[in-house]
Amino acid sequence: GHDEEVGAEVRVVVSLVELARSLGYVHMSNVFMMGDARGAMMTYLAMRNGARINAAAVVGSETDLSANLKRRPELREGYSKNVPEFDNRPDEILRSRSAIFWPESISAPLLLMHGGNDWRVPVTQDFEFANKLESLRRPYELTVFEGDVHLLSFNWRERDRKTIEWFRRHMAK
Repeated sequence: GHDEEVGAEVRVVVSLVELARSLGYVHMSNVFMMGDARGAMMTYLAMRNGARINAAAVVGSETDLSANLKRRPELREGYSKNVPEFDNRPDEILRSRSAIFWPESISAPLLLMHGGNDWRVPVTQDFEFANKLESLRRPYELTVFEGDVHLLSFNWRERDRKTIEWFRRHMAK
């Protein structure tokens, strides 16, 4: 299809969970989701759109697209080109894709991991999101890798180890 920068393609992610369910041999009581960067936003939106998962892990997640667009105006061109109706309804569209505005939709335990030197998405977005999850008493864990960058390139082994540990902790018995 067409890349809508975390738009209609989220339906594909949600439908993959349902496809797995229909196969009959997938252990559906243990479904997990992991997303880096844009994949993190897809993870949030998949949960909001009904994906039933045990737990999720995200890396370098952008939870407030409007705030990031103010910081990085060069992103506007990509949104204008790829996101249907962006030029007509930018605030509404960015808000609908920004988990900071709907943390109650995060239905599964969430592992947030972020690089302390991430220039693409400031780690403060995860701090703000964690505060919202905390106020809702949602299960989460936040780990900041000081000195690391957007996708945790310097700590990828630790990122992967923590993700696997998180998923194991949330497996159905």
